Amino acid sequence: MFHEVYARFMDKFYQEIFNLWKIKIEMFLAFINIWDIRDESENAPHSNTDPKLLKDYQRCIKKVMSIIGLNFADNQIAHQEL
Repeated sequence: MFHEVYARFMDKFYQEIFNLWKIKIEMFLAFINIWDIRDESENAPHSNTDPKLLKDYQRCIKKVMSIIGLNFADNQIAHQEL
C-alpha cells in the first residue's frame, strides 16, 4: 500500500529541522486517517464498547506510535516521548 511505502522513505528525524519533520508526520498521519488519534481529538471508545471497535482503536494507536517511532533516527529514539 502507498502509505506503507511512504512511511519507509520519509526522511527520519535527526536533530535538525524538527518542525519540518513534525509537519510531514502530521500530514502523513492525517492522509491515512489516524492523526485524530495522536492529537486526541478522537475520543477512545468506552470500555463497554463493542470489543472489535475497542481492538481497532488500540490497533490504530499502535500504528500511530509505530509510524512515529520508525521515523526517528536510532540515536534520537531514546530522547523522545512517544
